[in-house]
Amino acid sequence: MTHLMKEFCVEIEDTPGAISQICTALGQSGVNLVSIASECVGGQGFMRIITDDEKKAAKLLDEKDMMYSENSVIVRAFDDKPNQLASVIDKIASAGINIDAVYLLQNKNGKAQVAIVTNDVQKAIRTLKG
Repeated sequence: MTHLMKEFCVEIEDTPGAISQICTALGQSGVNLVSIASECVGGQGFMRIITDDEKKAAKLLDEKDMMYSENSVIVRAFDDKPNQLASVIDKIASAGINIDAVYLLQNKNGKAQVAIVTNDVQKAIRTLKG
C-alpha cells in the first residue's frame, strides 16, 4: 500500500529544549505528531515531522517564525521481513530517483510502514505501483 502525506522539515538549533519547544507548541495547539525524526550536525539541526493536521501545523510554525519546508512523502507499507525495505528502495533507485530521507513510521503486527522523501515523488509512486 502506497499513499502520500506531508512532511515538515523544520530547522532547529542544536540546543537543549529545541525539540521540546516545537513538540509542546504543536501539542498545545491540538496537533498530534504522527512521526518525528531529528538530527543535528555541526551545530545545526532539523526535525522531520508528520502531523495529523497539516494546516494547523503550518500555521503554528509560521507564527513561531520557524524556518521550514514542506515535502510530499511516500508512505509505503510492507511485510516486516528481511529485505522488504531494500526491495522498495532498490525499485526507486533503479528508476534513477534519489532518496533524500527514509524513516520508520510504524512497525506492528508483522507490517512495517516507512516514509520516503524523494526528488521525484510522482515518478517514485508510479515506479512502486508498476
